[in-house]
Amino acid sequence: MKKLLFITVCALLLGACGGGGGTSTGNFMGIKGLSYSSPSHSGVTDASGNFQYSSGETMTFSIGGITLGSITTDGDGNVSDMFAYTFPTTEKALRVELSNYNDVTDFDRIINIVEFLMLLDNDNDPYNGIDLTGWNEKLANAKHSFNEPLFGRKSSNLYNFSRRYGYLANTYIDPMQTIKFFYNLLGIELAADAIVSSQTDEGNDASIDSLWTRTYDAEGRLATSTYDNDNDGNNESTSSFKYDDKDNTTLYQYDNDGNSDGVTDSTTTNIYTYLGIQELTRDRKRDDNPADAAFDEHKL
Repeated sequence: MKKLLFITVCALLLGACGGGGGTSTGNFMGIKGLSYSSPSHSGVTDASGNFQYSSGETMTFSIGGITLGSITTDGDGNVSDMFAYTFPTTEKALRVELSNYNDVTDFDRIINIVEFLMLLDNDNDPYNGIDLTGWNEKLANAKHSFNEPLFGRKSSNLYNFSRRYGYLANTYIDPMQTIKFFYNLLGIELAADAIVSSQTDEGNDASIDSLWTRTYDAEGRLATSTYDNDNDGNNESTSSFKYDDKDNTTLYQYDNDGNSDGVTDSTTTNIYTYLGIQELTRDRKRDDNPADAAFDEHKL
C-alpha cells in the first residue's frame, strides 16, 4: 500500500464578513446570481457571491422556485451551515459515507445541491466561479428535490429534471468529481491508501502466478495500470491515463500484448476534449498492428 495525497472536495461552505449590528456582508461560495431572502434583506448574490444580512436572522437561498436551504446568521459575521453536519476529514470517515448506498444522509443532500449548482453554471467551468445569471427567471416555476442517494442521480431525479425543463446541457457529473471540487474549495486534504500492486498465487505454492500494478501521478490520479497474466515480466495489458488541470481525463490508451511476447499487438487510444467539466468529444483510434503506424479504426 502506498500513502497518497488524495485531495477531494465536498460540502457547502458559507463564509461571511462584515461588522456587528445593522447590515453585514456575507458570501455564498463565490456564486453569482443566487437568490437570497430574510425578514430584512433580499436580492441576488453579486459577482463575488456576496449578500446582505442582519445578525440572527434566517437567510434562505434559492434558484428560481427551488429552495436550497436556510442558515442563521450571527453578529460576528460567521454563517452556520445549512445542515448540522460535520464533513469527513479522514479517509475512513469518507469511505463510510460513500459506502452508504441506500440511506439518504445530509452528505448526499449537500453533494446533490453542489452538483446541481455546478450543472447550472453558465460556462460549465465551476473552477472559475459558478455563474447562475438568468437561471432565476428560467426556473421561476421549477421544483426539484435533493433528497435521494448520491449515486442514484444519473438516471433519476436530476435526469428527470433536465428532461422536464430542458435546460441542463450536461445532465450528470461523477459524484467523486463534485466531492473533489468542493473539498478543494474548502482546503481539506485527505491522506488515503491506494493499491499499487496485487499478486495472485493460484496454486497456493508460494509462487506468484499473476501480477497487477498501478502507478499514480503527483495529484494522486491513476497514471498507469498493468496486468501480467503469467508473471513472466511481459504485461499482457497496459492502460495509461492523462488529465487536465480540472482532473478531466484527456487521454486513455490501452495497449494489448495477447501472446505475451513483449511486443504490443494492438493499441486503442481515446482522446477527450471538454468545455469546463462537460465532455464535448471523444476521438477513438485503434491500431491492430502498431508497427505499420496505420489506424484500423477511427471514431469520433
